[in-house]
Amino acid sequence: MKRIGRILIWVAVATLGAGALGKIALERGESQTFVQRNLWLNVSFPKHVALALNGGSALPLKGRCPVSVSVTPQQITQQAATTVSCH
Repeated sequence: MKRIGRILIWVAVATLGAGALGKIALERGESQTFVQRNLWLNVSFPKHVALALNGGSALPLKGRCPVSVSVTPQQITQQAATTVSCH
């Protein structure tokens, strides 16, 4: 089965008292740049998303279930997947 549609990404600034930047829908081939120093991302279908830090090599995310990712100026960390299955 082919997945057709948007990848939804929820972005929040990871600092005390900072709010969410909002929801972003990316189509195949689109990209988004953020300038905030610390971000928290929730990606709806990570298998089709790759992240790059400061113009470096892209890091493909893994999995088919929604996943959380934290991004700092030094690293990208994909949080462990839950044991709940998704379709």
